[in-house]
Amino acid sequence: METSLIIAAILGLGTFIVFYNLAILKIGKTHAKKALVIFCCFPTTIFLNANYSEPPFLFFTLLSFLLLEKKYYILSALFAGIGTSARLAATGITISYLFVKTNIKKKTLMIFLSATGVVAYMIYLTINYNDPFFFIKAQRNWCKTFTPCITMFPLYTPIYFLINFSKLLSYPTLIIDWLSTVIFLILTIKVHKRFGIIYTAFTLYVLCLWLTNGKIVSMSRYVLAAFPVFFILPEILKTKKALVITCAILLIIQLVYICLFVNYLFVA
Repeated sequence: METSLIIAAILGLGTFIVFYNLAILKIGKTHAKKALVIFCCFPTTIFLNANYSEPPFLFFTLLSFLLLEKKYYILSALFAGIGTSARLAATGITISYLFVKTNIKKKTLMIFLSATGVVAYMIYLTINYNDPFFFIKAQRNWCKTFTPCITMFPLYTPIYFLINFSKLLSYPTLIIDWLSTVIFLILTIKVHKRFGIIYTAFTLYVLCLWLTNGKIVSMSRYVLAAFPVFFILPEILKTKKALVITCAILLIIQLVYICLFVNYLFVA
């Protein structure tokens, strides 16, 4: 357990470093600093220092995009392969590779290498559980026994809480999940205008992957993967006052999440 926490902490720190360096390439140093501050303040970045899949998933995914920007295509795909072994959402970069402007042989190799992680995991599941898609069934079974999973997206959630206000008091994080989902989906439009199809395809994929089952539980955690949205936030929060207020609100929510988390209460 201690070793895994140390590894998570190192990869978590690495995630912030790679995030900043990629942001510099996409939006310049001044906006990159602001984007990093917003990202650090976001409530669910607490999982980057926990024994969760976020540290390896986000670190290797961001590193893959950084290498892609530097045109180290094969190296990018190799690290993407490690990322896909950590979480299925990392296969979003496999989708993004379809739009990379390079020759067909290199593009095919990139797609193949980036998918090796999830394929290896599916082989493991086949050997041990006789089902390569066992992780999908496990998630669904968890949802069947977990109350917040009943909430649906998009309109059902606010209606449900208006009718069942006591449920909102029991699971306040679900409102953050719903807001995160709506805001990030809307801002994907701006991602497309600013960064093009490669980043848009990835952002839409990681946001919609979990939403395919109609649930929004834990979306405040899953939206971390939609990192291009964080890159455009400094352009939206143009004034220092807007940035400070936004970060202050996010930090307060983050502190609440930490209190819930350390007391073994559900966050995401």
